[in-house]
Amino acid sequence: MIKKEPEIFLLFLAPGERRKCYNRHKVNQWVIVMMNELEILEKLLNPYKAVLDEPRCLKSRHKAMTCDRCVTVCPRQAITPGKPLRIVSEACTGCGLCVPVCPTGALSLRGLAYSRFLGRVKTEGTVVLGCGESGGGADALLVPCLAFLSPEVLAAATLKNADLTVDFDEKRCQNCELGAKDKVMATLEGARSWLESLGVNGPRILPGATNRQKTISRREFFGFFKKRAAEKAVEILAEEETPRHPLREKFLHEGRALFFRRVRQAWEKGRAGSSQRRPVLPKVEITSNCHLCRDCSLFCPTGALERRESETTFQLRFDPELCLACGLCALVCRQKALNVTREEVSWEALLAGEKRLLIEKEHRQCQSCGRNFVAVEEETICPDCQWKLSRESLWQELLPVSEPEEPVAAPEDKVEPNEQEQRKE
Repeated sequence: MIKKEPEIFLLFLAPGERRKCYNRHKVNQWVIVMMNELEILEKLLNPYKAVLDEPRCLKSRHKAMTCDRCVTVCPRQAITPGKPLRIVSEACTGCGLCVPVCPTGALSLRGLAYSRFLGRVKTEGTVVLGCGESGGGADALLVPCLAFLSPEVLAAATLKNADLTVDFDEKRCQNCELGAKDKVMATLEGARSWLESLGVNGPRILPGATNRQKTISRREFFGFFKKRAAEKAVEILAEEETPRHPLREKFLHEGRALFFRRVRQAWEKGRAGSSQRRPVLPKVEITSNCHLCRDCSLFCPTGALERRESETTFQLRFDPELCLACGLCALVCRQKALNVTREEVSWEALLAGEKRLLIEKEHRQCQSCGRNFVAVEEETICPDCQWKLSRESLWQELLPVSEPEEPVAAPEDKVEPNEQEQRKE
């Protein structure tokens, strides 16, 4: 409608401006500028919105995946289930509860990425962290909801600043319309568990801490507001679109990657070390039925499972640091040889960065396609070729080919005796 009848917008212009927009081309240009400004204004008024990177979603990586954690946790029903998922932008309030529950990081919050949040955490001095309902002083670090932060991100912020204080009031959180009290407590407990395994004290909990900060004058208030508004506008306008990832690309959840990066930095500086309590991470158990077919390593979203090939053997290796315990590897295993559990792991083994060996078997060459495969007993054809042959035989049974019939000779024309004499003459 706007492109067909742009003259209607001339009614909203002053007479002088209306004369300037005397042709359709200039009116169209004005409309485009106006729509862009309205979009920018909407971003400034509602800076936080959930966005989906579809190729990262487990449902997009395999049709049998039934993950619906984000749909369950959303208090506004702004995420519609299905394949693929859809986000109703009008219903989304930008609380961010869906971001930490997504195991692959397919969901993020526009305007407040985890990397940007950690960048705002100062390395020195007191940092007070609060939610949007806590009020907050001039130097408070506010997020839409404390449950927006994953335990790994909160632990990384504490490793960056040991004086981090969290303004968490159970009564205020219980009365909040988001109803995220249990999720906030689980985040605090998860962060404390990570930090205890590193011998570091967890973040301090102080209800009303954001309101206990120093008071400021009226001039300081408006100066602070002007500076913070300008910074937020620059962040939003300079923000790039959510990147699209190929289906087979390997990636790690942003919060988990930032946490392990911060752990390595603290370990090198001597600010963290091993303790009696070890971190509990996913563990992959595998049976001898494994054929090392590469399906699990192909579908693994982070590269935690990797199949390596040598001249004579196949190896399947596993890195618990990268594992998200999503269960996709067990789902796609044709031999049902995989099982995902949990175990305690030492930080020394984790930070070494070497993948542990799960299974190793000799391979042979397929006589049909020429690829290497792990033979069961005396097989000479790989499982893929076996499946193709079985499919072809099934089609032959369903649609039998009929044998060609013998051609029937055409009957000879009978000629009467009188006609023969006439032809001789």
